[in-house]
Amino acid sequence: MSKPNLRSSGRLFYGWIILFISIIILFFSMGMRNSVSVFFIPMVDEFDWNRATISIVFAAGWLINGLTQPVIGGVYDKFGGRYVISFGLLIMGLSTALISITNNFWYFLLMYGLIMCTSAGASSVVTVQPLLARWWYKRRGAILSISSLGISLGSMFLTPFSTYIIHISNWRLTWVVLGGCLLLVSFISVLFIRNNPSDIGILPYGMEDISNDKNEDLNINKGPLEVSSWKDAFKHLPAWQLMLSYMVCGLTTSFMSVHFIPLANDRGFTANEASIAFSMLYGFTILGVVISSLVVDKFGQKNFLTFVYIIRAFAYLILLFGHAYLGLWTFVILAGLSWVVTAPLTITLLADIYGLKTAGTLAGLATLAHQIGGSLNIILAGFLFDRYQSYSLIFIVSIVLLLIAAVATIKIQENKLSIRRIMNLRENVEGFKKIHSKMSM
Repeated sequence: MSKPNLRSSGRLFYGWIILFISIIILFFSMGMRNSVSVFFIPMVDEFDWNRATISIVFAAGWLINGLTQPVIGGVYDKFGGRYVISFGLLIMGLSTALISITNNFWYFLLMYGLIMCTSAGASSVVTVQPLLARWWYKRRGAILSISSLGISLGSMFLTPFSTYIIHISNWRLTWVVLGGCLLLVSFISVLFIRNNPSDIGILPYGMEDISNDKNEDLNINKGPLEVSSWKDAFKHLPAWQLMLSYMVCGLTTSFMSVHFIPLANDRGFTANEASIAFSMLYGFTILGVVISSLVVDKFGQKNFLTFVYIIRAFAYLILLFGHAYLGLWTFVILAGLSWVVTAPLTITLLADIYGLKTAGTLAGLATLAHQIGGSLNIILAGFLFDRYQSYSLIFIVSIVLLLIAAVATIKIQENKLSIRRIMNLRENVEGFKKIHSKMSM
């Protein structure tokens, strides 16, 4: 069977366009989902719900989103990202707009919790970041981290934007506007996304160095744990370590996505101040993403991931024992640095250790763990607040679990299991030998 005649990308690598589109997709799909807390109080007031009641809807959305992620990841692995992502955005946009006609709890649960959150999985990191992994071999960790800027920027800008629309009109029109934006992004996605570099006759970024300079087949360099079936990945410890740590990530971010603004209101913030603080949290995620993109490929995915979980644990410690007002602002800074980068770090590690054939499914399973943890904590936070008028117990649980996650990730043997890490270390050794031989002459 003849191999396709693939070439280097030429002047402009199309992967940069894929990266730009990916940022736009995550800006609206993930940014919109992360800004839902601005609807919390207006909808509670209009329908006379309590915090536990509306928390059930948001928790159901997180759980259903998680349960469908492995299926969506499998569909992505089979058919690619172009139509999966675009169709998901189409359904997400329509269902988001239809939330505007909510008149009871069950309709909101159906439209948001089931339809919108299911379709959201098709335009999340589960599909977008494995798509990018196909386009980038070298600098993969950095590129996936950069794509997370879409999540950061979307959450940062769509939160005050939604608050402003609610302020000048109402929450119903705000859902319509957000839905319209998603429909536009769906159209852009189907126009520009390509599933693989080979679709346009080029190689992944950095792969030309391996195939040309070393005259090697693109499939020769495989990691020691690379698999063809996602089930085989769970015969090895790293998959379980990453699933556990990412579940803890969901536990410690989800309830804040829903309860942050009510928490800020309880601590003396006005509605506008709370919205700004939540936006600033995602503003600091930009700094976290930039730092990650600069250092992660040099220092290792698992080392930086461990550091991130420790920083987040310290943020919750400040929130628990710090000043009500200043402590929350300190939390905004520290949590922001750690909030988003866990996704690209986890997905990159899974792809590097287990290969690209199952990247979508494994990303989906990791997100399932993330969303299960998140949904449980959203409900628990609402229940405990209604019972004790405090979130302190949730903060304590979060600190303990984050430290467990840090231990789990630091134990991953990335240097022995990640194919990109192995190749990078090999190149460094060869480079050192060349320098040493020249100095010896």
